[in-house]
Amino acid sequence: MKKLQNKKVLIAGIALIGFAAVGGTFAFMNTSVPFENVFKLGAYEVDYTETFSSPSNWSPCDVAPKSVTVTNKGSIAVGARIKYTESWKATDDSDLPLVAEDKNGNEFSLATPKLINLDKWLYDGSEYYYYYKELQPNETTVPFMESVTFNCETNFVNEEITYTNTETGKEGRSSENDYLSSTYHLNINIQTIQRDKQVDAWGAVPTPSNP
Repeated sequence: MKKLQNKKVLIAGIALIGFAAVGGTFAFMNTSVPFENVFKLGAYEVDYTETFSSPSNWSPCDVAPKSVTVTNKGSIAVGARIKYTESWKATDDSDLPLVAEDKNGNEFSLATPKLINLDKWLYDGSEYYYYYKELQPNETTVPFMESVTFNCETNFVNEEITYTNTETGKEGRSSENDYLSSTYHLNINIQTIQRDKQVDAWGAVPTPSNP
């Protein structure tokens, strides 16, 4: 009888150990489910459009059409600003003055770019014109420039004529100045930036009340 009891105790002990082993297995079971989070960056793409045909025989009083716009082709808002610079270049590539004097001694610009929509392109008082609002995807700015006019007052050939007596009569020759074979250069610089970084990179944007 004692042996039977011992066997029962032994069997019970083995069962208990087996249950503990099973219980331990359940205690360490776990589940892992991966979630792949993909963050697709917004597309930054800006298109700059200039409508301009370089004249080959530009003369005083001529008006050359010129239009400049910016289009947001991406998927995030952008800010835009524009500046332009002018220069007259002599045949030796040296710089000539941008202004001349009329017969009364008053200065005038030899060429004049016609800026438009200045209620939308806001001048910072220094060099840049900022677009008044953020440019949304698929949105195009209003034009910044319309044309460039060659001032009618410009006279690149002096009126003095030197005559030289020859056997066949009088020979006339106009006295030319440096501008006659010069070229006028109008350079447009357009910059864009993601809108939320505009103030950090460029500073405060002008308001319509600025000059």
